[in-house]
Amino acid sequence: MPTTVGVFIDWQNCYNAARNALGFQGPGIEGNVNPLSLARWLASNRLAGQEPGTLTKVRIHAGMASQKRDSRTYAANQRQFQAWRNLDPSVEVLPRMLDYSLGRPREKGVDVALAIDVVRRALIDHECDVAVVVTADTDLLPALELVVEQGGPTAVEAATWTGPNWSPKPLGLAHVQIRQHRMDGSLYQRIADRTDYNQPTRPRR
Repeated sequence: MPTTVGVFIDWQNCYNAARNALGFQGPGIEGNVNPLSLARWLASNRLAGQEPGTLTKVRIHAGMASQKRDSRTYAANQRQFQAWRNLDPSVEVLPRMLDYSLGRPREKGVDVALAIDVVRRALIDHECDVAVVVTADTDLLPALELVVEQGGPTAVEAATWTGPNWSPKPLGLAHVQIRQHRMDGSLYQRIADRTDYNQPTRPRR
């Protein structure tokens, strides 16, 4: 039987890691990828001896600007999120409002929401045999440890970018080795999304 694969993306972490690893210094567009293409690559990138992977869910956790405080970024977020949803019914976007309490926007609660989502989908709802988490954030380790404890070391995989400018340490669990997907520049070129979501979409004539 094929292995069902759910891909869980910490969007800001994925975006920043791509920019840091691959040395992008230009416009903020660089670092964006097509999340469905990324998830399909992760689901199909199985090791020798593993069953083929079938993608079942793509869950994207992302910060969202406040419409009141930053209407331009809010509009760009909405265009990008809708573009993701239009890719395929399997793609689900779970935005969380940015926190402005310190006078500047910052993500708050995204990592916790992602951790809960992975545990629920993998252990409670049993929606996937393998949960692939796209992040280098070590705050997720307790959630991944729980999934491994209940489902075994093959129930979780981690993925992050690697490149000539930066390569984060793999997410390592205590006394357990989980599979690491190392995403590089050649993959980025195949799945890059160079859409400028700051620009409103013009209606076709």
